[in-house]
Order: sequence, then structure tokens, then C-alpha cells
Amino acid sequence: MTGVVCQMKKLVIPVFSILFSSAYAQAQDAKPIDLTPCFIGKISEKGKCATVKVPLDHQGAVEGEIDLFVAIVPALSSQILDDPLVVFAGGPGQAASDMGSFVKIAFESIREHRDIILIDQRGTGKSTPLKCESSGDDDTVYSANALIASVKECRSLYDIPVEYFTMENVVADTHDILKRLGYDKINLWGVSWGTRTAVHYARRHASDVRSIIVDGILPPDVGIFETAPVSAGRALSMLNEACNSDEDCANSYGDIAALIARLIEKADAGELVYSGEDAVTGDPVDTKIDRMSLVQNIRALLYSPQKATMLPMALKRLEDGDGRSFVALIANSALMSKSMYLGSTFSLLCGEEVPRISAESAKALGADYFTGNSYHEFWSTACSAWPSQPGEDDIHTPFVSDIPMVLLSGELDPITPPSMGEHLAKSFINSRQ
Repeated sequence: MTGVVCQMKKLVIPVFSILFSSAYAQAQDAKPIDLTPCFIGKISEKGKCATVKVPLDHQGAVEGEIDLFVAIVPALSSQILDDPLVVFAGGPGQAASDMGSFVKIAFESIREHRDIILIDQRGTGKSTPLKCESSGDDDTVYSANALIASVKECRSLYDIPVEYFTMENVVADTHDILKRLGYDKINLWGVSWGTRTAVHYARRHASDVRSIIVDGILPPDVGIFETAPVSAGRALSMLNEACNSDEDCANSYGDIAALIARLIEKADAGELVYSGEDAVTGDPVDTKIDRMSLVQNIRALLYSPQKATMLPMALKRLEDGDGRSFVALIANSALMSKSMYLGSTFSLLCGEEVPRISAESAKALGADYFTGNSYHEFWSTACSAWPSQPGEDDIHTPFVSDIPMVLLSGELDPITPPSMGEHLAKSFINSRQ
């Protein structure tokens, strides 16, 4: 799951109703999607795009429709195969249409003979987006009250029942659009949270899926807030080992885990202070860095190997009273988090993920790791101000399948390590990690 810089202020950062969904899909079969020429991201070849309407809730609990954006990145060859690659973005809260540059590079060989389908899932991109803008406020101090106020303010921007922006509806949206486009067989690719979406799509429509590629795996039966502390601790431990194995790093920065422990003590005592310029605006800043912001920003920086290699230096300078490097690194992560559509993130996490673990259990599971229970504490606080609903009864159960699957895992991943891929592979008997 994509890392989001901790503080948000104004936010930087039932049984499946087959009858209803099928009836809607059949009705839409008579309405082919009218695609028009367009350009997607930095892809030089002209694609085809459309905005289509889908039910607010495919199960019919409420009336109304929302707009969804779909784009087709064309195959490069004149010999086009009938089974395209469908992309599920991560986050949750990222837009598939924002991945043009990635598609151009990562899927170059796939694009030779297959179209790439980018559907902005509801709440993201150009699909009835639920965007929460940043106020540019200080991101170094966490306040539960300020967070709740920010989430409420974001919710007030949208006159729509956001609790229906669920994974079940995302899967139904995707299926209906693909059928209207005329595709019978598809291949799925999902990253981070999108790996779970891909699995759930296969659960609902297995006969339509030819193959699956998942990258940075989040199995449906693994609670992300249960495993987040140990996964972040593992990534930090590997960084620590790498530093200790390098004489210069070891001599300059020592034990990184011990350094972080000392910084946490200073943060708890209110002694971790940054005085200098704002890394983005250049305005003078004089502020404290608290425990929540410290550990969650460290966790977020571990997502990037490049930033992780700079982390020991930044943390040591921070301990010595110079926080410029650390603040610059987290400011860069904050800029990246602006691509998130946090209303979508809330609707999915608050309904389908945060409730899987209690505050007491989260505290116990995080006790031995540098992040503690801060990850769950942050999101559960935010979710107290955002309406949501739980997923379907089977959404968190394993899905056993013989659909061919390739699983990709990053050894240094601080949230979805290789063990997650190993776990999911047990359910997909025709898989390779």
C-alpha cells in the first residue's frame, strides 16, 4: 500500500447481488462505449478515451449514477490479440490514468500485441474524484483533533454517498465497462492495493481472466494494519545491516535502530525541533517534530531505496540539531502524496481494512517495533470522521484458483514484503513468484 506522509491537515496526503449487476450489464450491452481519440500521460501514441456512467451502487441499495473514465492505450503492432491487459492502480486512492509514464516503460513488450486498459476507479482521477487538497500547513506535528477536522472538511466538499465507493463496486464497474467494450478474456495487473483488487475481480469473474500479474502483494486474508509494524521493522533492520556492513556508514552513523530510538525519546520529550526554511516554500519554520510524524515519515521514506540510503545521514543530522535534510526528504514524499485521491483511500480503508483490528490489538502488535501502533492509530482516527461500510462477507477470505499468476515482490518493501507473495502463491496453484 502506498505510503502517505503522516500529517494531513487539509490532507496532503450483504451477499453479492448477482441479479442486479447482471441485469445492469445486460442493459448496457446495447450501449457500446463511444470512444474518442486522446493522449494519455507521456505516451506518444494516440489512445482512445471515454467517460461512462455506472450505478452509484451496483447492488441497488441507493439510486443514482456516477461518471467513470476509461482509456485504451493501443497495441503497437497491427496484429492485436483479443485479451488486453487491465491495470489496477494502488494506494488505495491512485488513478490508473496517472500511470501513463509507467505503462510506457513497464509494459513495452506487452503493448506489442495487446491493448492496455486504464480505468480510473471510482473516486480517483477523472472518475468522480474525491480529492482532498493540501493546505501547506506544517507536517511535523500530529494532532488527532486537527486530523479529524481536516477529514470532515474534505467530506463536506462532496454531496455524494461516499460509503458506496467500495471494492465490490469497483470490481462491478470494471466488469461492466469491459463487457461494453466487447472483451471476453482479459489479463489483470495490480500493484499494492491493486493486487487485492485483481484477486477480488478474479474471485467474482474467474472465467473471464486469462492471467494475473501482481506487484507488491497484499493478500485478501492478511490485514495490512496487523503486519505493518513488523514489515516496517524488517525494512529498517535490513537498512541497519547494510549500514553496519559498510565501514564508512557504520563509523558515521552507528546503529540506525538505536539512533531512531534516541530520536523517539527526544520527540516524546518535546525536544526534537526544526528551525530553518520550509523545504518547498522557503518560508522560515520553527516547529517540533513529534513521535507520530517522525516514525511514519521514516516508514514512508523506506519505500524508496534512494531515499533510504540518505536516511541515516538525515537522521544523524536531525539528532545533532540540523533537521534540513530530514525535512527536505519528507517534503518530497509529501509532494508525491498529492497524487492520491484520499477520499477514495478513506472509503476503502475505513470500511474494509481499519476495522479488521482493534486499537488494543494494534498496540500489542506494534509494541516491539519502531512504528508502534502509529499507522493504525492515524488511520483509525481519520476514519472516525469518514462514512464507510464493510466489504462483502468473503472479501477477506483466501481465493483458491488455477488462473496463471506471476508475483513480483521487493526485498526491501516496508509494507508488502516477499512473505506476502509467498502467502498468496499458496492459493494460486499455477503461480510463480
